[in-house]
Amino acid sequence: MFEILFLIGLIALIGFGARWVFVRTRIPEILILLAIGFALGPMGPFSSFSAFDISLQSFRSLAPLVGAVAIVSFVFEASLQLKIGQILKSLSFSTVFAITNLVLCISVLTALLHSAFGWNMTASLLLATIFGGPSSFAIYSMLPLVRTSNHARGILYLEGTLSAILISLMTFTILRYPGSEAGTVPLMQLVISSFSTSFILGLAAGLAILWLLFRFRVRKFGYLLTFSVLLMLFFVDFELLGGIGVISIALIGLVIGNSGDVFRLLGITGHFDMGEAAKGFRDEISLFIITFFFVYLGMMVRPELLTDTGNMLLAALLIVTILLCRCLILLFANMLKVSQHNDDLLLAVMIPRDILSATLATFVLLYPGPASFNIEVVVIPIVLSSLVSVLGAGYYERLFQHSFLFKRELDLSDGRKIVLRTITRDDFPKLRQFLNELVSESALISFDRYVNPIEENEMGRESLDKINRGDMIMWVGDFKGRIIARAVAQRMERRERDNVCLSLYVAKDFRGAHLGTSLLRMLIEESERVFKPHSIYLSVYSNNEAAVRLYEKENFRKVGVLPEWGKYEDTYLDEIYMVYDPKGSKVRVPKNKAKKSAS
Repeated sequence: MFEILFLIGLIALIGFGARWVFVRTRIPEILILLAIGFALGPMGPFSSFSAFDISLQSFRSLAPLVGAVAIVSFVFEASLQLKIGQILKSLSFSTVFAITNLVLCISVLTALLHSAFGWNMTASLLLATIFGGPSSFAIYSMLPLVRTSNHARGILYLEGTLSAILISLMTFTILRYPGSEAGTVPLMQLVISSFSTSFILGLAAGLAILWLLFRFRVRKFGYLLTFSVLLMLFFVDFELLGGIGVISIALIGLVIGNSGDVFRLLGITGHFDMGEAAKGFRDEISLFIITFFFVYLGMMVRPELLTDTGNMLLAALLIVTILLCRCLILLFANMLKVSQHNDDLLLAVMIPRDILSATLATFVLLYPGPASFNIEVVVIPIVLSSLVSVLGAGYYERLFQHSFLFKRELDLSDGRKIVLRTITRDDFPKLRQFLNELVSESALISFDRYVNPIEENEMGRESLDKINRGDMIMWVGDFKGRIIARAVAQRMERRERDNVCLSLYVAKDFRGAHLGTSLLRMLIEESERVFKPHSIYLSVYSNNEAAVRLYEKENFRKVGVLPEWGKYEDTYLDEIYMVYDPKGSKVRVPKNKAKKSAS
């Protein structure tokens, strides 16, 4: 009887070990857990040791219970992350991408399973829904280890969060009304009735729980008490009242996660947060659920079906279809000029289908219903999707490690340290502020008036397009979250496409610390590596003596002058063109009275 405790404890330890390996090697932990489950199940090592006479059937019988707990946990966690106010204020590309991808994947996968493989419509729709969106847990686990922009992270985090809620909702709706005995109108009436029941129950329970947690200042055991109520409510909703179940759970999470907005609507001043202790408890519960389920799946699989040609073909087609759907959406987004600054590759390959898919599939297979697929059809795509995500993210980092993912710490001569990195979409508001500071001091740069938000968006979109095409390098110097430098290398167009133009701007309080010299040398080196140009050149106003001296020192020579070309206050300045000459040839540059420098 108590031998099952040994097995549960062993699996928990295995989960911690698999997480440790994943963080340090990026080997997907689900592969480790599935392999261990396979060893415990089909290979049956415990049967060889009489001291460990463990009944694996007893372990398998826990699956429905743990499955229900897992689904409640995932839906509640996902809904806690959703900030309704932010979504309503800006229906951004993130929201559109997440919902469009989910709808397209489910539609195409359902058609594929029904038409090409002859599955009945309900089974096709169930499996398509289970694999319709990525796992929020996998995305939240993998992305912190991947070097990418905050913009890409935001898109993928939101997609995982919405997928967890919508996929669970659709799966339980199909389970509740799987057949077609009723007509369309009666069926819609039943669905609306169930949705209404769950909505009213969830909203009322959410407000009551939030009020109790806030009124009695529950912190230490707030999450445990809330989760206990969620388990009871799920049973009441799904089994006793005939509701959908996950709707009430999601609403409770939304109410608590948006407590500030809820209190404002009710005219109450306050905000509720469960704190770090609750987060630690949630993480430990999630780790145990994940470990249990993947070990369980490994125990359940049948080796002969894992290698079955039909199952392998189906799994491969599912993954290819998911990838094609994402690529199609990204292609359409690019046609609409919604550039993602080299994030497209990462957005395309991040398709992990793991714990959410596994939990829902196990629940579907155990629930009396119309499912006609086996567990192997679920396990193989889960493994393949995790491999695609890990390998794709690794390739993404290798591909852009010297350009999009360029990042280096620089020590300045005055002892300060800055981070030089490739610009991202998130930097453009700060870049506008940086440029406007230069304009305010009347620096000798091409900008002579303040950049407004509309111009910022246009400049950002144009720059990202050029970076995506491989025609531009743009770095920013970051000092404690403030942009203090901008360095650009841009390939010219048409007949001038073999030449590269450089541009450097440095904030006033960072000049004289050899930052301009470091930026120029690194920009030349990167331009030669990336563009392999015929010539590298730049232009500078004649009054900018400090910049001229820097460029001459770094082997740029004067090749021409546009007399009285740029207007500065009430005078016109010559614009000097200088070409990089590695041999260090120097010529005399006409000197005028110096004003101010931005290099």
